[in-house]
Amino acid sequence: MVNETERGSRRNFIKLMSAAGGAMATLPLINLPAFAQENIESVIEKNYPLMKLPYPTNALEPFLSSKTIAQHYQQHHKAYHNQLTAYLRVNPEYSKYTLVDLIQKTKGGILLEDALHNFSALLWNHNFYWNSLKSKGGIAPAEKSSLTKRIVQIYGSTEKFKEKFKEKALKIGIGWVWLIKVKNDIQILRTEYSGAPVPSPYQPLIGIDVWEHAYYMDYGADREKYVDAYLNSIANWDFAEANFT
Repeated sequence: MVNETERGSRRNFIKLMSAAGGAMATLPLINLPAFAQENIESVIEKNYPLMKLPYPTNALEPFLSSKTIAQHYQQHHKAYHNQLTAYLRVNPEYSKYTLVDLIQKTKGGILLEDALHNFSALLWNHNFYWNSLKSKGGIAPAEKSSLTKRIVQIYGSTEKFKEKFKEKALKIGIGWVWLIKVKNDIQILRTEYSGAPVPSPYQPLIGIDVWEHAYYMDYGADREKYVDAYLNSIANWDFAEANFT
């Protein structure tokens, strides 16, 4: 459930990143020749394209409203993309990396690298999250899914798995919950704020965004209801199964 401490932490985190990102975004490219600017733009477009939603904004109703999806994508996902690419335009030496490589190479850095890490991780997370959702989704039965069959072997039942997943999702704070594969083991991983499940020995299978903006307009402070809807009705199990196999 969401409380005032969580809201305050979220506001402070966003304010800090937005302030830094806004300052960098205003820096001109006057020190770069025109041909170099054009080259940077092509590299950024190649390595950091803005992902399009894989479905209409109303595709997940009634579980996630068109308003929620549109605002989440337009005001949050696009903002992370814009902030990241603004940094890259004035620090073009970083633009040669893939998104996952950038996450890895800037982890643990300070100032510029810390901002690059946060925005690149948030962008990767959102790309993965949109693919983790689908209409008429939810956990498939074990007889139709090798992933579900493995989950039942590990957790005893899909209901027990849901309980463990919800424990991570309902923990106080904001962030993400992932179902991951480590060799032949299946684990539930929670990351805070901009934490991403890459790069690592993990293979992410599916994920859920538990920042307030992902569900608040539809569920208010009832995060549990949002997580239930995700697990039962809109989790893209085909995507998870493909990643598992």
